[in-house]
Amino acid sequence: MPDEQPQVFIRLGTHAEKDYLQKTIRLLDGFMVAANLLEATPGATSSLILKFGGKKIAKPYFLDPMTYAYGMNLSYLKSEQTVKTNGGKKTIFAPKRSYAQLALQFGGLFEEAIQRDSRLTPVDFQSSTAVEKTCQSVARYQLTRPSSELAMDEESAPFSDSLPNPYAVMAPYFFVDNDYFDDWLNLFISLSEATANLELDAPVHAVLCADVSFLDNQTAIDFVVDRLPGTGVDGVWLWFSTLDEHSASVKRLRKLRHLTEALSEHLYVYNMHGGYYSLSLCRLGMTGIAHGVGYGEHKDIAPVQGQSTPTVRYYLPAVHKRLGVPDIERAFLNLNITSPEDFFEKICDCTICKGVLKDGIQKFGSFGELDYASAKSKRRSQTAAAAKLCRFHFLINRIKERNAITTKSVLDIRADFKAKWDVWSKEQSVANNADHLPRWRKALSEPDDGEIEF
Repeated sequence: MPDEQPQVFIRLGTHAEKDYLQKTIRLLDGFMVAANLLEATPGATSSLILKFGGKKIAKPYFLDPMTYAYGMNLSYLKSEQTVKTNGGKKTIFAPKRSYAQLALQFGGLFEEAIQRDSRLTPVDFQSSTAVEKTCQSVARYQLTRPSSELAMDEESAPFSDSLPNPYAVMAPYFFVDNDYFDDWLNLFISLSEATANLELDAPVHAVLCADVSFLDNQTAIDFVVDRLPGTGVDGVWLWFSTLDEHSASVKRLRKLRHLTEALSEHLYVYNMHGGYYSLSLCRLGMTGIAHGVGYGEHKDIAPVQGQSTPTVRYYLPAVHKRLGVPDIERAFLNLNITSPEDFFEKICDCTICKGVLKDGIQKFGSFGELDYASAKSKRRSQTAAAAKLCRFHFLINRIKERNAITTKSVLDIRADFKAKWDVWSKEQSVANNADHLPRWRKALSEPDDGEIEF
């Protein structure tokens, strides 16, 4: 059931990213906000949803309920916090405020999980009543939480009733892990069906959240293809933890393709954290993808802790991947790129690149500019200006990719991968970051077409 043009939704990670949406939202298909961000800053996030999803811009939006977090080790939801005591202060390890508040909003089993400090398991959903109440509370949250928050503010209250419903209500979902695998999978179907049966004023989408190894389990794939369409949901979001399209095997990429093809006969299919390969599947059933403003094309179910802010690398359109600026600069000589005009013809001619390189090809280094963050810093890191350039460049190119792929057949897409591989595989500084192209091409072919597996 794919549309002619695939959809690209931007997942907002922090409020610092709202500037990127401000500049590009009219060119995108919509946006997604996580419920824990809404609970961390309810007023500001609700206002943001109103700004981009209300009548003025009226872009479709999703409110991801993030229910999976309560089915994992709850230590992932905790942080060190300082609390007052009779004798002064002490440091405790407790649930973050956003997740604690979200559990209160959902109530029921979610609140109980936080109180007992123990994750939810399929055992908690043994009764149909537990399933139904969970679906009701999670659906109600998505349909009413932003507008109810807006109604509490004198300035935004007049607009609270004009906020449209989310593009679709997401059914509660949990990670289908190896503990109680079959039980989690059956719960996925039960939660999807129970939410669809609520007869809401919005479509219902399921979320299949599982480890990437799920794609190796044909029995599980067949189960989903057989059972999910009968639940009554309108669409499904796929999230295979740690599935990186750039490093995935042909076998797994092809399994993702076949799963998409089978489900799309009945449902709208999206990739929750997808990149260009998923976008290319639009010709084979994929309706759309979501990701962040410069990251999030793959995501581990377990949150990364204690990691510094990563460098935002330059997105090389030809290989559909982010690379270090020096690696791309080393290829200039062989590609005979000596002027901005050469760069625009062979690398990128987006608005950002034209603006940066207007004073000469040497300005390309601006995308990777480094500096000491403070006088005490021991090593240089990417400047905020360079990171901003890279993010805007990526967003503009993702929009261009979405528009261009609409006119291409699968054969055209495969031919593009081959042509780009033929060029960039010869560049030593880039070749290792382009070896996904032949695998993507192979994954879009049939197993018996005589091509070599990569």
